Amino acid sequence: MPQKEASIPIPPFHCMGRARFGGKNLDNT
Repeated sequence: MPQKEASIPIPPFHCMGRARFGGKNLDNT
């Protein structure tokens, strides 16, 4: 869902980042 990330890359990044990177996201590096 690039639309959600483009609209709000901060809030969804935590949830989507975990599911995508398996817990390895920019904020959770």
